Amino acid sequence: MAHVDEGFFLPESPRWLASKGKVKKALKIMSLMAKVNGKPLSDAQEKDILRRLESSIEDAKDKKPIPPKDVDEELQLNVKAQIKDSNGTGNSRTTGDDGKTEAVVAEADVEDEDGLTAPPSPLGLFKTPNLRKKTLLIILIWFANQNVYIGLTYCGPQIGSTLYIGFFLSSAIELVAYVPSLYAMDHFGRRFPMVGLQIVGGFFALLTMVLPESQSTATMVCFLIAKMAVASSFLIIYPYAGELYPTVLRAYGFSLGSYIGMTGLIAIPFVVYLVRKHGLSLPRK
Repeated sequence: MAHVDEGFFLPESPRWLASKGKVKKALKIMSLMAKVNGKPLSDAQEKDILRRLESSIEDAKDKKPIPPKDVDEELQLNVKAQIKDSNGTGNSRTTGDDGKTEAVVAEADVEDEDGLTAPPSPLGLFKTPNLRKKTLLIILIWFANQNVYIGLTYCGPQIGSTLYIGFFLSSAIELVAYVPSLYAMDHFGRRFPMVGLQIVGGFFALLTMVLPESQSTATMVCFLIAKMAVASSFLIIYPYAGELYPTVLRAYGFSLGSYIGMTGLIAIPFVVYLVRKHGLSLPRK
């Protein structure tokens, strides 16, 4: 029920509005987006965008509909042409003001041997060395992060003084975790916050196993820190995985990582059973 009124407050997609001829509404939302990102549009820029939107709509009325596959191919060809025009080569990197190399467009990951765009398929995730490396790393990261996250969630009720307190604290800490995670993604990127949070989460998760059962408060604190760090890094995986793949392979890569990440759920109930039977701490001589 709390989400019923969201449709009255969330802005509509500018792309959809423009496709329906509602260019002024689309421009209004685009102007708001630019303002929120600290790049407000001038009156001249708004007029230019409005003119181009209206011109595109008029041109579309005089042309036959273009199949989605042709649109994707055309967009890829345009991007590659722009890269070659700006760099003189097909390289996919540019150098920022600070001298650091920034990724702009993925290399021609979906090209076949003749340089033509290959039809998208799950096998495209392993077509080039670059894509194979990305895919295998995403699968590994997703598998580790998702299983640690769900394992901690299931073990939470076993750590608190009661099942209800343990479950409540395990769930409430996620609300705290998402705030610094969103801030870190905006200011420090994806890679380093995700890796750092996974290291912190793994360290404190192992620490809960080393502490004796008598140290229940310290165990709970370490558990909550681990859950907060792992939940934060898990949140980063979703946009990070989507941004690494070309558009035509994004859905395949995202689905594969999520699917393999869920396979560990087969063993997690048995882990929870062992925790309930033998306790969280490691056995001592």
